[in-house]
Amino acid sequence: MVSALDSECSRRVGLQMCESETGLRELTGYEDCNYFLNDLVWEHGGPSEAILKVTNPLEAKSHDNIDFQVKLCDILNENGIPCPKTIKRVDGRDWALEEVVNGVRLPVRVFGVLLGSNLENFTFEASLVQDIGELLAKFHVIADESKLSVTHMPYIAVEHRRSILNEMELQLKNSIISKERSKLIAECLDEFERRVANNRQLHEVGLIHSDINETNLLITEENNKKKITGLLDFGDVHRSFRIVDIASTVLYLHLSDKLQQGVESLTRNILEGYRRVRALPLCTDLLTAMKARLSRE
Repeated sequence: MVSALDSECSRRVGLQMCESETGLRELTGYEDCNYFLNDLVWEHGGPSEAILKVTNPLEAKSHDNIDFQVKLCDILNENGIPCPKTIKRVDGRDWALEEVVNGVRLPVRVFGVLLGSNLENFTFEASLVQDIGELLAKFHVIADESKLSVTHMPYIAVEHRRSILNEMELQLKNSIISKERSKLIAECLDEFERRVANNRQLHEVGLIHSDINETNLLITEENNKKKITGLLDFGDVHRSFRIVDIASTVLYLHLSDKLQQGVESLTRNILEGYRRVRALPLCTDLLTAMKARLSRE
């Protein structure tokens, strides 16, 4: 799939060699292509392992958003939330467009490797879920204090109500979804519009991660104690309702929960952890936000 690490690209990134198949392993990714590199040799010294990310074509259209992600990660690392650290290229840049297949140029970045395994490999005990809620609150605090702003609005955002409905109508026309399902989606989005979007003054708005899921958190476990060691993937960060970030986090946990605790239990523990750091935003419409976010899937 990827030719982004051919000899010429390797030279620009700073690698002397990375041609062995055993040195390149594909990782889980939804839109982006992510690769684990090992046995690396650098021109001027560097880690023996790294992560190579090839950004998806949609996100690649906004170079400013990629620069924003680099800045945000720097700030999060400085304030105690471990996330990928960019390994700069030989020319000093954090990333650059590289030809990954014939005629297709996409942003390529290299990161240092964080400790831990994906959240999906663990069971979600109450203490871990609370820690995730605490992490989410810390992200909101740091994002506010950073004063960073971004114009990017990802495709998954509930703000794209019209686009979601257009897609739904197309799927209905092609018998991909049923009339009952399309009616339910429309009702959920309408409820969010009435209860949340049209009452913007009642709800906290700020930068949200919007993608804290089973693959974007890294965990270590020692003596039966789990610890969050990394927050990944900032491609969907945008300005929106904080209640949506909480709702999305609960939903992702619910969908990958081996213990099958249910939404109510997961919500309770996420909120308990969140309160350790900051006051909760208005959450009376949390279920409404969950339904709207689920309508996007």
